[in-house]
Amino acid sequence: MPGIERRSLPDENGGLGITTTGGRFRARSFGGPTSHQPPQQILSAPTLRLSRLRTLLFSLSTALFIGTVVELLLAQHYDEPIQLVPFALCALGMVAVGAA
Repeated sequence: MPGIERRSLPDENGGLGITTTGGRFRARSFGGPTSHQPPQQILSAPTLRLSRLRTLLFSLSTALFIGTVVELLLAQHYDEPIQLVPFALCALGMVAVGAA
């Protein structure tokens, strides 16, 4: 509603259990043991931040491995058997990223 401030107050468990609307209090239901709603997992800010950082780093690693293989192919770096070592190491790195 326009002109009415809406804010939530913390309950005793740290969750937001009471909502105020225009000076009146209203309790919110969180679906206790009798609820038929599936439980939701709420990630804290540090956990969410670490999850996003982990995804970014794995994506960056994969892009670097693929870029290295493309560069080696364009440079025709496959004449001698020893020159195939970087290809194998990039493949091993991508397998490691995929397994993590």
